Amino acid sequence: MRRDAHGISAGLVLLLGGLSSLHAGAQGSSADVRFDALAARFVDEMPAYSPVGATQLGDHRFDSELDQVDDAARAAQSGFYACYRAIDER
Repeated sequence: MRRDAHGISAGLVLLLGGLSSLHAGAQGSSADVRFDALAARFVDEMPAYSPVGATQLGDHRFDSELDQVDDAARAAQSGFYACYRAIDER
């Protein structure tokens, strides 16, 4: 199951990064600007929740750390993803 979480995280990073770069050179709507900011925030913050996955993606900011798998770490990661899931509800 842990491996699937890394795959999902990696897929999200690639998807958000790719979508955000599609219109990087064009004048974007306010929704585009907000999405770009959201994608950039996700790509910047997500690796802290999976240092091993971050290293696999080429983000070496957390190379000296291992993934935390205790209840507190899982709760923190769940809260991180919950703020992005809540976007659909707005």
